[in-house]
Amino acid sequence: MPVSVPTERSEVRRSFDPVPTSSRAARTWCDPVLLEWGLADQRPDAALVLSELVANAIRHGEGRIDVCLSRRPGALRIAVSDAGGPAEIAAQAPPPETSSGRGLAIVEHFASAWGVRQLPGGGKTVWAALPVTDP
Repeated sequence: MPVSVPTERSEVRRSFDPVPTSSRAARTWCDPVLLEWGLADQRPDAALVLSELVANAIRHGEGRIDVCLSRRPGALRIAVSDAGGPAEIAAQAPPPETSSGRGLAIVEHFASAWGVRQLPGGGKTVWAALPVTDP
């Protein structure tokens, strides 16, 4: 599927199905957007944060997953929304022997800020802001 990257907008959106391959699809979609916005250096961190947020929406949310990337002064904002799950979530430190449960701790490490907001019709948006250097 061809990717269209707007050149005059500082925000792009796309929806993904709640399936395991959507984390990879979101990263693939995000990459040319960051290049267009002159944020090539942010690609590894943004891809990791986006992957974790989409994976959490797949695992803990419900329904379609909506992703929004916003370029703002000094920040790249990544927001992932879904129709379910609790609005009260926190980064955790799971026991070392477990193989999951570190997603929000990873997000917290790379983001300058992150949070959760309840959506008016139900569901939630989990967002993270990554610091970027403006030209």
